[in-house]
Amino acid sequence: MRFSGGLECCSTDFLGINYYLSHVVRGVTDDETPPSQSERDGSYAFVEGKWEKICGDTWIRYAPDGLLALLKYVKETYNNIPVFITENGCPDIVGEEKKPVEEILKDTHRIKYITGHLEVVAKAIEEGCNIIGYTLWTLMDNFEWDDGFELRFGICRVDFESPEKTRTMKQSAKFYQNFIREFKKHHNLL
Repeated sequence: MRFSGGLECCSTDFLGINYYLSHVVRGVTDDETPPSQSERDGSYAFVEGKWEKICGDTWIRYAPDGLLALLKYVKETYNNIPVFITENGCPDIVGEEKKPVEEILKDTHRIKYITGHLEVVAKAIEEGCNIIGYTLWTLMDNFEWDDGFELRFGICRVDFESPEKTRTMKQSAKFYQNFIREFKKHHNLL
């Protein structure tokens, strides 16, 4: 495995990747100031990407092609180290929190997001990438470090107002349940 910065002596069992979106960046000149604080080292600037905002006005973009490119890059650059995709998912559509629960449970945008990303994971495996696992983010609505309870990533809705914290499966949970069932059948897994 090729590392830089003194990590040549280290070994690892796998690389864990949290993937939600891709960014396009460009270099900046010496006299140019990066447009945002997040471009900390001052050597690049974000370029608006072509990716769809399927979750409303949030930082998440629908960019499965970026995941495929990343997995291929890891394969080529790091001697095809085993990769575990530790987080991949999208929240409910921002701005639709006040809709009736029945409508919120019909999260077809999330099904599109999950499907697109699982398809490129399958393609990466077919192309020889050493993918050893995938974790959908997340099974239930939870507390997000940057967004608190505002962004709901769960495929099961949690009613944080009820004393029992009632959980209800969204359409995406039923989709994912069926996907796993069919995958297990197709691959003769327990």
